[in-house]
Amino acid sequence: MKKAQFAQKFNGSVFSKIKKAIDFILKAPTIKNREKYGFSISLTNTQAIKKFVKICYDDFVFEDGENKKSVIFHIFSIEYEGLSSGEKNLLSMFSRIKSAADSIPTTQSEIVFLLDEPEVTLHPQWQTSFVKLINDSFPKLFPNKKIQIIISSHSPMLVSDLPKNNILFLEKDSATGDCKVSELKEIKNTFGANIHSLYADAFFLKDKGGAMGEFAKRTIKKVINELNKERPEDPTYLRSIIELIGEPLIQNQLFELFYKKFPEQRIDDIDERIAFLENELEAIRTIKERNNENS
Repeated sequence: MKKAQFAQKFNGSVFSKIKKAIDFILKAPTIKNREKYGFSISLTNTQAIKKFVKICYDDFVFEDGENKKSVIFHIFSIEYEGLSSGEKNLLSMFSRIKSAADSIPTTQSEIVFLLDEPEVTLHPQWQTSFVKLINDSFPKLFPNKKIQIIISSHSPMLVSDLPKNNILFLEKDSATGDCKVSELKEIKNTFGANIHSLYADAFFLKDKGGAMGEFAKRTIKKVINELNKERPEDPTYLRSIIELIGEPLIQNQLFELFYKKFPEQRIDDIDERIAFLENELEAIRTIKERNNENS
């Protein structure tokens, strides 16, 4: 009821602002592509953009007795043509950060920023650069300020850029449903850690084999179950699935099972045999590298 009374009391001012915005849209010669649900302004037309933003997005305050009430005008939404969702996300975030930089008093020397899952919509390659982007930009935006940044995230790409003692791992208590801090003693270090290893860790994916897609995992299990039968069927199909597997260790192990069941299928062509042995060698190297990372 209070909101309704407020709207009724000041709706004249609100609709006056709407009319002013619409008049600007209809009459400004620099506005293009007027359509039913929108219009466009070139980014180079800074004067028109500033005027439109001032009309629509400046707060305006009403005196309501002894109280002041502020209304933010959100009739229009602004979109940028040709940008991906990740680019829009970064543009939005850094626009708000720049706005904060312009509004924080010069006397304020310490600032805390809370960034809630800022990597959402970002390509994995961009996620690997996010912490560097923050570290490069914040000192320029906030010179001579002490900055603390608190980030909530599910991304192991961000975790690999942070020391473990700067990270709190949170997990849900299965009994109460409450969130609690997890010690995760099995994680030795995070800074510079292999992203695949972080993905395979129980914190990010409860299933240790979770770094593989569920459909692929299920299909491989079916192949294993079939090869464990006394008389597997359709060797052509089984071989075609094994050849698709991208992990050389799993592929080579399955081929060994396959050839035990179908020795007549073993490769006779020299070039194919060389390729097969090279895959086995690559699998051994992969195992060695992972052992070195975990040691």
